[in-house]
Amino acid sequence: MPYANSTTDKFAYQRVRSTIEEMLLHGELTIGDRLPPIRQLAERFHCNYHTVRKGLDALIREELLESRTGSGVFVRGGSRTISPAPAPGSETVLAVVCHPPIQPTDAQFIASLHEEAEKRHLNLELHTVSSFSQPRRIFDRIAVRGCMAILLPLLRSDDHIDEIAGCLEDYSIPFVVGTPFPGLEERCYEAPDIFGISTQLAVKASFRYFRELGFEHIALLLPAETAVRTNIPYLESYTQMCVDSQTPPLLQVVDRLPGAADSVFSVLQPFRGNLGIICYDDEVAIRLSKAAVRHGWKIPEDIALIGLGNIPEGAEMDPPLTSVIFPYDYVAAGMIECAQALASGRSAQRTTPIWQPIVLRESCGGIGRLGRENAQKLLDSIKEDLLNTQPERNGK
Repeated sequence: MPYANSTTDKFAYQRVRSTIEEMLLHGELTIGDRLPPIRQLAERFHCNYHTVRKGLDALIREELLESRTGSGVFVRGGSRTISPAPAPGSETVLAVVCHPPIQPTDAQFIASLHEEAEKRHLNLELHTVSSFSQPRRIFDRIAVRGCMAILLPLLRSDDHIDEIAGCLEDYSIPFVVGTPFPGLEERCYEAPDIFGISTQLAVKASFRYFRELGFEHIALLLPAETAVRTNIPYLESYTQMCVDSQTPPLLQVVDRLPGAADSVFSVLQPFRGNLGIICYDDEVAIRLSKAAVRHGWKIPEDIALIGLGNIPEGAEMDPPLTSVIFPYDYVAAGMIECAQALASGRSAQRTTPIWQPIVLRESCGGIGRLGRENAQKLLDSIKEDLLNTQPERNGK
């Protein structure tokens, strides 16, 4: 970039400062970069060493650069305070920041975000990160490029939530999250007082369904990730249903590692033949199904399964997996609509939970015990009853 000879900069060191700032704005220098030695900058800017030093000192005082003893001068995390002119077209870009999708449900969620963005003639940029331990460095790089909003759809409880929440106000770009972690409640696509109600209804429907089919024992199978906030709706509704029906709880936790599901069979052995299992998602259900084969258990005769997510692999199981449809399009559309609203100075959190229907297949045992038509009628009656007895929230 040529030396900026701005007529508004009275002194030479101010012109040096302005030029380096322009380099930051245009991405020639970005967060964490080391600046060339001062003598090289002096040659580039056609001025002396002391002039460059004074210009750098001005940027260091503004916390755009930092001097590291023995190492040089670096672009500091904090250049977000510069307000560059947005890149052409950036007002239609949604930046999605997440860990690399691992589970099939993660990939399906990202695909839904792409589809919902295309419907609105928006562009989605996917930024995968290995860690959120330095969130400002992640967000700084995106902010310098410009975008309409930053979506954080797959945050986990161990993703330095406090640090993420603590830095969001530093940016003019709105953020939207998929889970209302503490400090992020106002950035969630769904109002915190209804978050998880759809999942709770799905768990209650699955529990009621198993009870109506005659299963005396109903277990809940959760993944073993530490402090997963999305486990809470499962636990709350499952515990409530156990108390209401005077059914002893059978809570099991498994790792997602290969073979980890084998560990639950010794615990479940006393209930074999009279046991329905509600799984956290289809991936957990598929692992359990494969482990059942290794242990000589039959589905649904020895254990009946209901998953969540309705991924293709579940439908291809033998027998096919009964599964709750996760509303990917609802969540994706909610996040994008919230982002658009925040970008225009409004708020647009969803305030009404959605019903997640159960796709009836053989793994739940209902078809074998009642026949497909009667099993579906049972599910429909459970849905009607649960929706009619759902308490109102916030007067709605």
